[in-house]
Amino acid sequence: MSLVPVRQSLSNAYKKAEIIGASGRIGSQFLRLEEESQAIPRGLCPGSCSAEGSPIYIATPSNCWNELYQLTPPHRRSDLVFVGNGLPPKIDDVDNLTLVVPHYGISRPGEKPIPECDENPMLPTYCYGRHASRVQKLLQRDGISVEIVPQYRDIRKIAKLKLLWATCMWLLCHDNAAPLTVSQVHERRALDLQLLVQELWMNALSDDADVDVDAERTVILDYLKKYSFSIATAIPSKALALKEVEDRNGYFWRPNSQPLHEQLLKRVGGGQLLDRVQNAFIEGSAEPHSLWNTISIPHLNMAVYGTQPGTPPPQSVLIIGSGIMGRSIALNLERRGIRNITMVDPSLPNNTQTTKGSWAWINANQKQPDHYRWINQLGMMVWRKDKIVSHLVDWKGSLVKVSSPLEPQFLYGYGAEGPLSINELRQLEPSGNFSSPGCYYYHFRDEGSVDPSAACMALQKAMRQSELHYVSDTVVEYLRDTEGRAIGVMLENGTQIRADVVVVAAGTGTSTLAKIPMQCSPGRIAFARSTGNALRKIIVDTVNESHVLQRRDGTIVAGGGYLQVGGSSGRTDPKWFSKDASSVADALFETADQLTPGTLSEHLFVEEANRPIPQDGLPVTGWVEPGVYVAVTHSGITLAPFLSALVAIEITDGAELAILKPYRALRFQLKE
Repeated sequence: MSLVPVRQSLSNAYKKAEIIGASGRIGSQFLRLEEESQAIPRGLCPGSCSAEGSPIYIATPSNCWNELYQLTPPHRRSDLVFVGNGLPPKIDDVDNLTLVVPHYGISRPGEKPIPECDENPMLPTYCYGRHASRVQKLLQRDGISVEIVPQYRDIRKIAKLKLLWATCMWLLCHDNAAPLTVSQVHERRALDLQLLVQELWMNALSDDADVDVDAERTVILDYLKKYSFSIATAIPSKALALKEVEDRNGYFWRPNSQPLHEQLLKRVGGGQLLDRVQNAFIEGSAEPHSLWNTISIPHLNMAVYGTQPGTPPPQSVLIIGSGIMGRSIALNLERRGIRNITMVDPSLPNNTQTTKGSWAWINANQKQPDHYRWINQLGMMVWRKDKIVSHLVDWKGSLVKVSSPLEPQFLYGYGAEGPLSINELRQLEPSGNFSSPGCYYYHFRDEGSVDPSAACMALQKAMRQSELHYVSDTVVEYLRDTEGRAIGVMLENGTQIRADVVVVAAGTGTSTLAKIPMQCSPGRIAFARSTGNALRKIIVDTVNESHVLQRRDGTIVAGGGYLQVGGSSGRTDPKWFSKDASSVADALFETADQLTPGTLSEHLFVEEANRPIPQDGLPVTGWVEPGVYVAVTHSGITLAPFLSALVAIEITDGAELAILKPYRALRFQLKE
C-alpha cells in the first residue's frame, strides 16, 4: 500500500513552501507535512524556490531569525513563518508576520510528535499571522491542537512565556551530573525554579509595557508545569541552548539582580557563556541585520549570500575542460559579463568522454549528507528554470527498487511515493519486471534524464556574447608571474595562453591540475535500440544493480553495478569493472533485458569513462591557489546548471558563497 497517492510530476519550477532548518526536529516535521516543499540549505536566500504568497518556514535556532529576515527579499518577508523558542525580529509591520509557539515535543528529526498523554494533556500550540490557518491545518494532521491568536500583543506574550520555559529548563536540567527531564525539575528543583522565575520574569521584565507585571507567580509556574508534564520525559538540547543563549538568557538578563541565574550560567556553561549573556544585554535587542552580502542570479530568479566582494572581476578566463561543467561555467561567466573566455580540452570539438559516458539521471535520490542532497534538489529545480536547457529534460520520474524501506529523510520534500503495490507499479510502467518478493519500490515523480551531448550543444549555441575560443590540446603546466600567481597555461604543443583566472573543470584530470584527491571510479553504459515499446519511467534496481532509461530518440541506455550518486553514500565497485569491455557489455544488456523484458531490439555500443568523484564523494569548488579556481563533482549532470552559476559568482564578484562552504578543497588538508 502506498504512503502517498501517485501523481504526475510538477510542471513548474516552484515549490509550495520552503523550509529553513529542515534537518532539525520541527523543520523536518514541516518538510513532511508540506508535501511539495523545498529544504533550503544555508547560503540560499529565502524566497528563491517558491512563489510569492507561499510560506517560508524558519525552523532554525532563534539566533538566526534576525539575519534570515534581512536576507529575505522585502516582497517575501510577509511569507516568513517563525517557529520555535524565540521572539520575532523587531519590525514595524507585524500584521503580516506569522509566529508559531509550539507546545509539543519531537524526539528526533523525521519522527512524528510525541503522543499526548491523557493524564497530562498538551497545551495548545499557538499561532498568529498571515499563514496561521495553513499552519493550523498542517499541525492538526499530526494530532496537534492549535489555537489562532488574533492579536500580536497576545502571541508575543505567549512567546515570552515559552522563552522563559526554555531559558529555565535547559539550565536546571543540565545543572546535574546526569541531566534531569523537564518533569523531574519540577519534582526535585521546584524551589530553584520558583526563584529563577522571580529573577527572570518578575524582575527583568518589570519595565516591559506589554507584560502584566502583576501577574501571579503561581500562574506563570502553573504554565511551566503544565507544559513540562505534557512532554514529561523530554530533556532540552544543551547544544541548541548554547547556540540560542543570547536570545534566551540574554533577553532576560539584568545585572546585579539575578544571583541564581548567574551561578547556573557559570556552572552549566562556564564564564565565557556568562560573558556572552552579559554582552547580549549591553548590546540590546538587535534590529534585523546581516553581515552577509546578497547576490542575485537573475536568470534563475534566485539569490544567494556570501562575503562582500573582494576583488574586481577578471577580464579573461581560461577553462580547462569542455564537459557539461566547463561549458556551463562558460555560459554563466558570460551571463555575468565576462567576454574573453578560452576553453581548453584535447577532446574538442567533440564532447568529453566523461560527459558522453554519463547515464545522465537528474536526481537527488538518497544522497547524503543533507546539504548535498538539498543542493542536488536545487540542481533539479534549475534544470526546470534555465531556459537554455529546460526543454531538453524528460521529467518521466523514476521507479527505484530497494531491499529495505527508505529512511524518512529521503522521502520528505522530494516528491516520493511508496512503497508501491504491484498494481501501482504496473500502471506506472507496464514494461517493467517487478517480480521481486521481499523488495520495496518507490516512485520519485520529479526526477528526469537528459541526453548530455544535446545539453552540451545547447550550452555551446547559447554562447553568443563572448569571444569564446576553443583549443584542442592538453595543459601541461601553469604560467606564473614573479609572485607565483597563475596567469595562464602552457600547452603540450608549447603554446602559451594567458588569462586572469584559470578554472579547472577537468573532471578526473583535477587530481593532477589542482592536487585534489580523487576516487578511481570507472563506469560503463550500454546503448541499444528499442522494440518500439517506450519506457514511461526511469527504472533503477539497486538490489540487482541495474538501471535503465530511454532517451528521446528511442535509444535505451543501460548501466550496471553500484549506481554512484556522490556524497557519503558512494563506494568503489570492482565487481563489474574488473571485467573486459565485451563481458561487461553482455552483462549490461542481459540485466537490462531482465529489468525491462522485451524493450531491447539491437545492441549498439558501450561507452566507458572514469567518473570524476572527489575522494569523499562531495563536490570541490573554490580557489586552490592564487589565480586557479577548481570545480569538480560527481552528479555533474544534475548539478552543472546550478553549481556553475555559483562558481561564476565567486569568480566575477570575488565573494565567498556560504552555500559552497562544505565543498572547499581545504577539507582534505585538514584531514591529513
